[in-house]
Amino acid sequence: MQVKSNFVSGVIAFGVIMGICYVAGSVIQTVLVSILLATLLDPVAELLSHIRVPRALSAFLMVLLMIAVVYLAFLFLYNRAENFAQELPRYSKIIRSGVLQVRHAAERFQKQTEQVIPPSQERIQTVTVAEPSLLSRYLFPGVQTAYNLLLMIGFIPFLVFFMLTWKAHLTRSCIEVFGEANQPGIAKVLTSIATMVRGYLVGNILIGLILAAAFSILNFSLGLRFRIILGLSSGFLSLIPYLGAPLSAIGPLLVAMAQFHTLPPYLILIGCLIGFHIIGLNFLFPKIVGARVNMNPVAVTLAILVWGWMWGAMGLILAIPITAGAKAVCDNVQGLKKFGKLLGD
Repeated sequence: MQVKSNFVSGVIAFGVIMGICYVAGSVIQTVLVSILLATLLDPVAELLSHIRVPRALSAFLMVLLMIAVVYLAFLFLYNRAENFAQELPRYSKIIRSGVLQVRHAAERFQKQTEQVIPPSQERIQTVTVAEPSLLSRYLFPGVQTAYNLLLMIGFIPFLVFFMLTWKAHLTRSCIEVFGEANQPGIAKVLTSIATMVRGYLVGNILIGLILAAAFSILNFSLGLRFRIILGLSSGFLSLIPYLGAPLSAIGPLLVAMAQFHTLPPYLILIGCLIGFHIIGLNFLFPKIVGARVNMNPVAVTLAILVWGWMWGAMGLILAIPITAGAKAVCDNVQGLKKFGKLLGD
């Protein structure tokens, strides 16, 4: 009876947590992204503190560095994206022409089928479905997206600064919340999560840069335009498990449609895109990141499915760190170790 009660309580608690994550998604995403960035920048801030730089000043310098990197990356990509946007109408005409050809082929197939199998003479009842108003279709989603973006841009630098400045206080407070007997385990959990998150982020950035360089070389060898921005986008999109291969192929194939009119370049491009994706996730990822994450493929797939459904693109990015952090907690808390084994490889 006690086991059943604990199971029901666990299910209810899990449902409440997931409900909060769904309702307050934008706020929780902002906090999680801030935690990831603060964890990534913390070693440099610690190094500055060891050479007698005040903690607040070192945190401020790390936030300035983060903003500078984002700004320079934005300028680098914006100039190339602007050139691509100027030629976008050209690509849209090519895509429209291809869609029309597919539509005409489908219509011809339908007519040929109707000659063999006459259409049913039964009266077809037309059902009119009321479409959502323009206000609900366009205004509210746009406002919600803009609000989420502004929330993240506005609050993340401040949250990162305070997390870096108040790291010792926040860590001590988190440990003191639990009983004295559990405090050593909680300290181990926090250290384990920080190490895992830092290794995961650094490893993914390294793999993304390697894949971006490989994609850029491929684009250069094929003579593809916008080779650098396409290489960067394809390299980092390939890091997304399962969806990375088709997502990384969209940009290069779109540009290739305006340049190539024979089959071999497309075969080379698609083959290399799939090959790089497989190499990145099956060889580079296990070597560089896998040992730190230590999760089985089923847990990774379910995490991506659930968090991607709940938070969209941001959920795909945060799915593995969230689940790996939960696993680190389960591995170091006595009553939850069985769940850690369930998530482990």
